[in-house]
Amino acid sequence: MRELSNVRAVLLSLWCVLVVRVAAIPASAAVADQTLPGARKGFVSAPRACAYQPDPPVPQPPPGTYSVIRYRSPAGDLVALLTPDPKDGKKHPAVLWAHGGFGGIGEYYWSAQPSTNDQTPKAFLDAGFVVMLPAWRGENDNPGRYEMFLGEVDDALAVIEHLRGLSYVDPNRIYMVGHSTGGTMALLTALSTDKLRAAFSFGGSCDCRALVGSWDNVFPFDPANERELNLRSAIDFIPTLKTPTWYFEGERSGHVDSARAMKARANAAGAPLTTQFIAGGDHFDILRPTTKLLAEKLLRDTGPKLDVQIRPEEVQAAFEVENRARIEKLRGMPIVTLKPACVSAIKKVMAEQRLAASKTWLTVADGKLDLSERFDPTTQIEVVQDGIRIAVPKAEAERTRGLVIDFSDGPEGRGFVFRRGED
Repeated sequence: MRELSNVRAVLLSLWCVLVVRVAAIPASAAVADQTLPGARKGFVSAPRACAYQPDPPVPQPPPGTYSVIRYRSPAGDLVALLTPDPKDGKKHPAVLWAHGGFGGIGEYYWSAQPSTNDQTPKAFLDAGFVVMLPAWRGENDNPGRYEMFLGEVDDALAVIEHLRGLSYVDPNRIYMVGHSTGGTMALLTALSTDKLRAAFSFGGSCDCRALVGSWDNVFPFDPANERELNLRSAIDFIPTLKTPTWYFEGERSGHVDSARAMKARANAAGAPLTTQFIAGGDHFDILRPTTKLLAEKLLRDTGPKLDVQIRPEEVQAAFEVENRARIEKLRGMPIVTLKPACVSAIKKVMAEQRLAASKTWLTVADGKLDLSERFDPTTQIEVVQDGIRIAVPKAEAERTRGLVIDFSDGPEGRGFVFRRGED
């Protein structure tokens, strides 16, 4: 995981956050045919204090990379990175790249990154796209207030208008791509405009309710307020989707189940959503190979209407070529490994609850932990470590493989930490 300031580093993947167990909250049924802009009309969020802090002002990029510009949004003039005019007299395709995490943008986006976690738009830069990488309201030194997926959508719409007004951009070939929180922004923006040719979400949050418990410290609103959650949840409005949208995620990520639920709703409504879950991949290592493939596809999308075919097998093949060594390493790893601090914490909880180690299983499922006195050998696999019986659903065993669970009692919070052993 890349180094990020403040709370951002713990927000990029459900495998890396301090996990708090939360009861499943079903997505509310949106009013039939109600669009996201229609539902948001007249709504005023009730702000509350949270741990969010913005990144510092954007430094000056090296020559030949980006220019630092300001674009006009309802929140004011906001900062962005923009590739310069090629001055070749042509109209070029453009990518609106929505950054991951919260806080803003900076030198990360023009610096070399590892192949296992490259959250930059390098593939599109290399392919010759115009790239605009904005910061949202309340980020960096921007005016406005951080709203977490609400007013920021209006900022994204303003970026699209800025790109459409550039003389060297083809207004009919503007794509939006985002990772993690940026992937959430891509989903919500695609639901809010018909001016994108297509949108691509890498591991975006489909249902904001799934973040309750784990992300409460950065919610700038009351997470118990259903309406606040509803207006930040793409799953509730996905039947109204008109923009062709792709959702990519590694099968080993915690977002897969909610993405499948969103896809089911889209299918029922005939909405143009495609989901692809990459076997062996996680929230980060799918990025570089998939964006390379995507850049190649979009570069050839030159007709009057979108003409892009992305087959699951070619996405999978691109991932495996890029990550072959890591995949082989992963195959030799245990399904779950408990770090000493985790073992101690589990045994302490068992002792406090007077649970016998011989009759209790630590269940690891859907990115959450629980203790149970029931084990079903027909549906679960048992792993024993340091006297602790661990139960993992057979259906999740391969996407769980290599998981390392630790326990933290530091300044970022108290809880169990999920990491990847191969990293």
